[in-house]
Parts: sequence; structure tokens; C-alpha cells
Amino acid sequence: MSAHLDRAILLLEHGKLDEAEKSIKLYLSEFPNDAHAIAILSFITHSKGDNLAALPIIEAAIEMDPNNNYYHYLHALYRYNLQRLEEAEESIKISIQIDPTVAEQFGLLAAINIQNKKFQEALDIANTGLSHDPKNTFCLNTKSTAQTKLGQEEEAFKTVEGALNEDPEDSYTHTNYGWGLLQSGDVAKALHHFKEALRLKPSNDNARSGMIEALKAKYWLYKKFLQYQFWMQKQSSQFQWGFIIGIYLFSRGLGELAKSNPGLSDFLYPVLYLLMVAAFSTWVITPVSNLFLRINKFGRFALNETETKISNFVGLAVATGIVGIVSFLLLGGVFHFGLIVYGFSMMVPLSGLFNGTKDEKIFNSYAIGMAVIGGLALINIYQSHDLNSQLVTVYIYGFIGYQWLGNILLSFRN
Repeated sequence: MSAHLDRAILLLEHGKLDEAEKSIKLYLSEFPNDAHAIAILSFITHSKGDNLAALPIIEAAIEMDPNNNYYHYLHALYRYNLQRLEEAEESIKISIQIDPTVAEQFGLLAAINIQNKKFQEALDIANTGLSHDPKNTFCLNTKSTAQTKLGQEEEAFKTVEGALNEDPEDSYTHTNYGWGLLQSGDVAKALHHFKEALRLKPSNDNARSGMIEALKAKYWLYKKFLQYQFWMQKQSSQFQWGFIIGIYLFSRGLGELAKSNPGLSDFLYPVLYLLMVAAFSTWVITPVSNLFLRINKFGRFALNETETKISNFVGLAVATGIVGIVSFLLLGGVFHFGLIVYGFSMMVPLSGLFNGTKDEKIFNSYAIGMAVIGGLALINIYQSHDLNSQLVTVYIYGFIGYQWLGNILLSFRN
């Protein structure tokens, strides 16, 4: 074995990815047809966070050695990280077919099933993996997640604690434990495990995301919203759509009932307004809470560059809304009222910018479109002193449509 290959493996084990990449490329310049070395290069690329670039590299290794189960496992892992779940499932099943005794493969297949909301299947698959290796932390973690989703919280904590006992220095296990604790409402303990996960692996984005959620969950309102989110995540896409449409139809029904029964309107309208406020709060609570973190002397360090940029945009929208409130109180007029609506409503699409999903361009374009239409509507209101215009109507429908767009794209990903 070449010294370059040995050095690359050693550097990879110590997390020195750039140096490992240089060494493996030097080795491949001498032995370009070594499938094992190509697979290592793909894993280094994946470890640097570029799963898209890692895909063709591992595919080259598979082409050279199609019967190597580990290469198919890596292929599945990269596809999974890119949220190509069907393709990932196809690859991992090939890996299992070649060698059905490797626990890690079942851990990944269980993780895919969790993403597809097939929680019982995920639990069964994780248990199959553990029958091959009872100490496999990947299977223990996916089993714990599946148990949590199935409402078996006590069993889930026992499982993840078992994984920690096997490897107390595993960042993934601390992350998983943190999310479980956060879901159960133990924010302080969840924060401890997220911090430990990041200490062990500073590049662990899932742990960083968990820490951000835990910091925001210190606020009572956001904690309740997070519990609602966790509950919704357990439900099927069909149930989620049914719930959303049901709330919409119920609100419409209340409005019609209040109109046709003036005697009940004093009771029904407050309920209707409460539902409207609750719906709007679910749209804006995430960007607002990120803004709180942005201005917190400790919390701002938890946000990455993209999240900081988004919070700046959201802050600009909030500032616009506040200027609108002050000017409306001082001067009155429909233009200043429009400024209030424009500022606070733009928080929602601006919070969806640069979201890192395959639909990012759609959300970015939609947000820019809303900003332009809303700006033109404000100019029209300023000139006409009238809220009734086609641009205002288009903006309102665009705002409502943004929520439906988000739910539609999310349901396709699920």
C-alpha cells in the first residue's frame, strides 16, 4: 500500500480533510483505477459537506467494483443527505442484498423510513440491524428516534442511553438524545447534549440546529410552538393537509355563522380572531425567534452566516412594520396602515430565503416577487389614498399562497 494512501486514511481519521484529500489525490495519480481509494475520496468529499460532488466519485468506484456492499452503502448515504430518499432506499437495498449481515446498512434504511414517516417499519429494521450487532450506535439511534415518533418515549430514552454507554464520545448519539429531550420538553438537558455533540464534532449541523431550537425554546411561546411542530411531524402528510384544510374551513364556517347570527357574533368573532392570530403566529414565530437570537449576545453565535443574513432581512421587515405603526399613530392614513401590513407580512417569505433545499430557487423567487408587488402596491396606496387596488389584492393572495406553497413542497419532500 502506498504511503500516500496510508497517510490519507490517517488524516481522515483525525478530521484533517484538506490534507487527506491532497494525499488521496496523490495516490490516485499513481493508481487511478483503485476503487477503494476512489471510495475514500468520495467519503472525504462527503465529510467536507459536498454530497453532490461525492455522488459521481462513488459511482465511479461502484462501476469498477459493483459487488462491494460498502460502496453502495456510501452511495445511499450521499443520496439520503441530499434528500433523494427513493434513490437512497434503492442503493441501500442493493447493499443489504450483497451482504445482509452489516448492521450499519439497516441503520441507514431505518433512517430513510423515519424520513418517510414509516416509524414502525423503521423500528423493525433497526431491530434487524441490532440482531447482527447489538452495540451498533447507528441502529440504536434510529431505533430511539422511531420509538420517540411512535410515542414510546421511555423506551426511546433507554435505547439512546444504551447507545451513549457504548460510545459516550459519539456526537451523533448526543445529538439524537438532545432532540429526544427537546421533544419531551427538557430544554436544559437537551442544550447540554447539543453542546456536547458540538464539542465532539463542531461541524455537526444537526446538533447546531438543535441547539438553536433549544435556545429559542427558553421562550414559553416558542416552546409551545415547538411542541406543536413535533406533534405535526409525527403525522402523515394526508393528516397534515386534512388538519390545515379543516382549520381553514372551520374558520370560514365561524365567519359565516357570525354574519348570519348577529346575536352570536360577540362570542364567535373573538374566537375567529384568535384563530387568525394563532395561524399568523405560526408563520412568523420562527423568523421572530431567530431575530431574538440575532440580537442576543450569546445566541447570535449559534446562527450560521446564512441564518444571520436571513435574520437581518427579517429585522428590516420588522423595522418597516414598526415605522408603520409609529407613523400611523402620529399621522394616520391608509398608507401608513399599508406600511404596517407590508412590513410584518414580509417577515414570512423573507424567512424562507436561502433555505438550502432543492426548492430554494422557488422560495427565493416568490419572496422577491412579493417584495416587488408589495412595494408597487404601497406606491399605489400613497398616490390614490385607497387600499382597494388590484396590486393589494394580488399581494394578499400571494401571502396566503405562500403558506400553501410551503405545505405543498414540504408534503412532496415527506
